[in-house]
Amino acid sequence: MNKKTIIVLTLLLSLVSFNFSSTFFITAEPAAVYAQSGGGGGGGRGQGVEADSDAASVAVETVESFRGDFTDEITVTAKAEAKKEVKITSDIRDFITSVNYQLGDEVEKNDLLIELDTSDSELDILEAEAALKSAEADLEEALNGPLKAEIAQQEARVKEAESELKLQQENYQRQKELYADEYISKQELEQAANKLTAAESSYISAEKSLELLKAGARKEQIKKLESQKLRAELNLKRAVKNQNDRKIKTPISGIVSYLNAQAGDKITADTTAIITDISQIELTAYISELYINDLEKGETIKAYFNSIDQEFEGEIIGISPRTAEARNTFPVKMQIDNPEKVIKAGMNAAVSLITARANDVVIISQDALLEENGENYIYIIKDSTAKRRSVKVFLENEDHAVISSGLEEGEKAAAVGKENLRDGIKVTTAAGGEQ
Repeated sequence: MNKKTIIVLTLLLSLVSFNFSSTFFITAEPAAVYAQSGGGGGGGRGQGVEADSDAASVAVETVESFRGDFTDEITVTAKAEAKKEVKITSDIRDFITSVNYQLGDEVEKNDLLIELDTSDSELDILEAEAALKSAEADLEEALNGPLKAEIAQQEARVKEAESELKLQQENYQRQKELYADEYISKQELEQAANKLTAAESSYISAEKSLELLKAGARKEQIKKLESQKLRAELNLKRAVKNQNDRKIKTPISGIVSYLNAQAGDKITADTTAIITDISQIELTAYISELYINDLEKGETIKAYFNSIDQEFEGEIIGISPRTAEARNTFPVKMQIDNPEKVIKAGMNAAVSLITARANDVVIISQDALLEENGENYIYIIKDSTAKRRSVKVFLENEDHAVISSGLEEGEKAAAVGKENLRDGIKVTTAAGGEQ
């Protein structure tokens, strides 16, 4: 064999070897390529396709069904408002002597916020106290009865009146005789009669006073004195209240969110201060009629505040049975705790509200679901084999579905690669797949 012939044979052998290698690549690789294509992202509900029965097993990722509590949610916007806020005004128009807190200061209930001039009110209290003491003394005297000295003095007055009466009686008798003998005029007799009448009246009055003094005060008099004492007590309370009203205190604990007062100014009828308690925040959201009947009072909510990048849990505290004025939506009140006071009144929140719920149900990822002719199905993976199974979806959200029939807890279903499966096809499972 010459050199030229050897070169030709070598080239032929090389060509044959190349064709054999190419044929092996084309026939061996398609199954692997087919298994990886179309299975990339779960989530979309596609339709399974018929695979070549002679192809190699299809690679898939699986998810496992589990039993748990399911919720579906909507997200709405709401504005934060203080749960408690009190406006402070004063009925007294007088000068401010001191302001003890400033805007933004934290205060406790009954802290002294503003003081008004008390010079006039102090005098009013002193006068009311004096009037009360006098009324109490008068009532005590009436209740305890007269002193012995007072009775003795009145008895002496009675004796004096009696002596005077006897004297005038004797005088009148003499004047009467003299008049009969025409020694005196009729006018002189009348003067004697008048003196006798006056002496009789004085005696009767003294006797009556002595009788009353010994008997003590009458019920009517005691009632009158008790009424005077009560009026004196009320006047003192009124004076003390007026004094206390000049010391303006905080009605709740919170933060001074508004203040319109300066020492030396005269207080007006306008709002003087506002105390805001933001330890609890109230949110109001307006909900469509499509979801209002899905909400429940007491249900847990989540509120995310973008301005402070924090999420808080709270609860629904009130659901209105009627739409708000000028709106076609229903007001829903929610409450969250704000112990660090980082949420301020007026901040906006994105609130998640539960609109559907189911407890102790079988749940699977949406990545496993397929749909055909309006019906849902999945591929159960067991013993490296895909088994098509129809399922009924009871509730669902973006991530999960509640299966009411066709699936048991703990079963594994194809997710990534599910569109490439058919009933009975062999599969290889890869790591991955979440619940």
